[in-house]
Amino acid sequence: MKQRNTIAILMLLVCLSTFGQQPKSVPMQGQPQKTSTQVATNQQELILQLQAENEAMQKQLEKMEKEIELYRGDVRTKIAEIDNDQSRRLTFLAIIIGLIGVILGIGAPYFINKDNRKRLEGRFSEMKEDLKDLVKDAKEQAKAATDQANNAKEAFNRMQPQIKYVTEQATSAAEQAREATKQSGKAETVSDYMQAQVKNIMEQVCSATVQAKVATEKTEQAKQAVEEIEKLKKQVSKIQEKINQDTIAAEKAAKEAKASQLFAEALNEKNASRAIELYSQAISIKPDFCEAYNNRGILKKEIGDTEGAMTDYNKAIELDSNYADAYYNRGILKKEIKDNEGAMKDYDRAIELKPNDASYYNNRADLWRIIGELGKAMDDITIAIGKDNNHEVLYVTRGEIYMAMNKPIEAIHDFNHALTIKDSIKDAYEGRAQCYRKLAEVEQDPAKKADLIAKAEADEKKAESLKNGDKA
Repeated sequence: MKQRNTIAILMLLVCLSTFGQQPKSVPMQGQPQKTSTQVATNQQELILQLQAENEAMQKQLEKMEKEIELYRGDVRTKIAEIDNDQSRRLTFLAIIIGLIGVILGIGAPYFINKDNRKRLEGRFSEMKEDLKDLVKDAKEQAKAATDQANNAKEAFNRMQPQIKYVTEQATSAAEQAREATKQSGKAETVSDYMQAQVKNIMEQVCSATVQAKVATEKTEQAKQAVEEIEKLKKQVSKIQEKINQDTIAAEKAAKEAKASQLFAEALNEKNASRAIELYSQAISIKPDFCEAYNNRGILKKEIGDTEGAMTDYNKAIELDSNYADAYYNRGILKKEIKDNEGAMKDYDRAIELKPNDASYYNNRADLWRIIGELGKAMDDITIAIGKDNNHEVLYVTRGEIYMAMNKPIEAIHDFNHALTIKDSIKDAYEGRAQCYRKLAEVEQDPAKKADLIAKAEADEKKAESLKNGDKA
């Protein structure tokens, strides 16, 4: 009986150990991120693993159900065997007891049999209670096994949505993987197309680079050509400018040549009015012709146009403030119109600009004589003769100064020297005649006095003839 109980307990433990295994959980999180293809492959592998585990679990459940059914059958068989065995034992015992009762006798051994029977009944009751406990334990174990099987079914049923979700996710992942594969294919196609386009673009870029290089070279050549053209333009501009300058210079030279020609004609012209006209034409061609203004002023003075002469001298000095002759001629004009102060300033300026011209000193000396500064007059005429000792006018002027200084003998000496240089000087004859008469006035010797008067008359006659000759 104890061996049977031990065997039943071992069988229950085996069942519990078999049916008590829990399904393995599949980790769903913590996976590292992978590419779409790797994810799809991992998901497919996970699906296959879950399907394999599901199938294995289903087989295990079926096996557990079969084992539970077998166990139940074994339990029922054991219970039936126990009941039959108990019945046989009881029958056997009854037979034994009956035999014992027959042997011991029906009467005497009645009480003994009754005690034995009580003991047997008690023992039988104990065995029956043990058997009930054993059956109860077996039922409880069977019920526990059934509960575990039901729990396993419920766990399996509860896992079905997860399995379905995982299957759907796997299917979706598979679809996504297929789509990703398609997209990958398309991407590869697009990539190939893009690579072809990139290759084409690179070829175009290379071609464009070559063209750009060629264009750059052409640009450099064009730039050089432009630079050459610019240089040529500059050269042409310079040449054109030079031509223009030469043209202007030529025109100016032509005008100046024409003006100079008119100026030369005016110098050679004996008719003052015609000469003035020629000078005017030269001035119209060359407005800055200061020499023409100066000479025209001289001619205007000669014909009595004092105002016109003064205007021309002023214009000549305006055009050239260092024109010494213009100052000198204007000084002569101012002396004639009795502007002795203005005349002296012009003489001073003329001598400042042209200090080696004896005629300037000569006219200033004559002006000093007129205003009574005989000492200064003598200084200037001395300087003039020192610069040009062969100019008759200088000696005439100094002779006049000597006359003003009441030195007729020195004056006659200078007039003689002037006439030696040039014998047609009217002023020299007139001055010497005055000196002769002055000497005759103080001469006591009648012969000498007569000789001096004769000389004076001869000089006066000569001066008159020269004067008439000039008028003619």
